Amino acid sequence: MPAIFTNLFSELFGQFLKKSESSERLFELLRSKFPNLDISGSERAGRDIRLGEVFEDYPKPDRPAGNRNAANELLGYANGKDLRTKIIFVNDGPGLLLGSMWDDYAYIEDSSDDIIVVTLRMIMERITMDWLKS
Repeated sequence: MPAIFTNLFSELFGQFLKKSESSERLFELLRSKFPNLDISGSERAGRDIRLGEVFEDYPKPDRPAGNRNAANELLGYANGKDLRTKIIFVNDGPGLLLGSMWDDYAYIEDSSDDIIVVTLRMIMERITMDWLKS
């Protein structure tokens, strides 16, 4: 069964959703849209999933700088193991759609068909089963 893991990158970089209503809402949206998927992660004040807990032989990372490097590291590992992997960056901060931040995330998203950037409002429209299975 396909699975979605949220906050999976916490050991690659320290930026992830606050353990608050935002992360709770993320889980609600994903579970309502994909009821047949196993969706795991820390909700509100829960403990983050570590990559070594998901991928048995995942080495301790060197903490690459930046979201793009973290995504590339994970995708490189997944491709080497023939694991179909998708990366979803959720940023619901007020600055995302202003200034250069969206350009930065668009650059990350354009780097791979396996990466998507969304706000909570975009999840229902942009994350599709077709994309998850591609």
